[in-house]
Amino acid sequence: MKKAFSGILLILLLISMLALAFNVQSVRAWGKSHDVAVIDDYYGSAVGYLYPSDYSDQMFSALSASQLSAETLANYDTVILFMFDPNGLTAAPKAVIDDWVYKGGKLIIWDSDQVSPGSPWDYTWLPYPFTTSIPGQTGATAGHLEIIEENQLSSSDPSSLYYIDTSILTSQTDAVGDANVLVAYSPGWHIAMMATNVLGETGPAHVYAGHGLGLIIYSALDWDYAGYNYASGTWLKKMLKQELECSYLPFGVSTVPEEVGLDVRITSNAPEGYYADKPVQFEVVVKNPTDLTGINLIARSVRLTVIFAPARALEAKDAENERMRKETKKR
Repeated sequence: MKKAFSGILLILLLISMLALAFNVQSVRAWGKSHDVAVIDDYYGSAVGYLYPSDYSDQMFSALSASQLSAETLANYDTVILFMFDPNGLTAAPKAVIDDWVYKGGKLIIWDSDQVSPGSPWDYTWLPYPFTTSIPGQTGATAGHLEIIEENQLSSSDPSSLYYIDTSILTSQTDAVGDANVLVAYSPGWHIAMMATNVLGETGPAHVYAGHGLGLIIYSALDWDYAGYNYASGTWLKKMLKQELECSYLPFGVSTVPEEVGLDVRITSNAPEGYYADKPVQFEVVVKNPTDLTGINLIARSVRLTVIFAPARALEAKDAENERMRKETKKR
């Protein structure tokens, strides 16, 4: 009986390892955006204000907050919260967005044109919460903007396809002066740009984070100069284009490295000297104790109930099967 019990533990261990293998995705699902839903609170028509004709590879659709559901979001690979106050959402649609991102969606947030000083919008519902400094709509061409990480979102190298001219954005637009820079934020955010706004607050101004199989991007820059045929504003539209086009960011490793350790624990409520025909419940917990940036390996817990059949019952069943086999052979 002890050997049988050990064998069952081994089987459970293998099951738990397989369960982890099937549940952990090592390759991210997000990529280049194609079908984009825009949820706005900005004069009621944000899609037009994004100038969709400048993005030939994307199809934009307006989506109201009341339409947020898992079924609706399944039609889109990207959602843009454009000047949209998330305080207008209840817990249910926030959970829908979170789940959609976790399964591979790309969430992009731009909000600087709408937030009023002293009334910051609440982003504590995101998997990586943050708070911001709010200058308001001062129109100031001031501050400082610096690219911290060279990636597909931005580059300081003029020869790069991803080049963004931060000096023009600072001196010829109010994108930086009116930026809602992050002043408190989760370490889960990766910083692409840092800025100092007109209030003298310095903080991340362009950040991204992986969530499950998905991606979240937040831009603190003011959008005003993207319109009105301002040449300087083309850099803002290029930033959005690169958010939509990006398919790889530095945290995105293609496979789970070999050094990732697995902690497998198996416990049961079986008493000492357990009895046949009595249910015994096992709890299998598999988790990854290694903190790998950009890969979310969630601890898995599975409860299994096993009922041990008496040996004599198994022997009787085997004998009956053998008898049936012999009778069938005679026929």
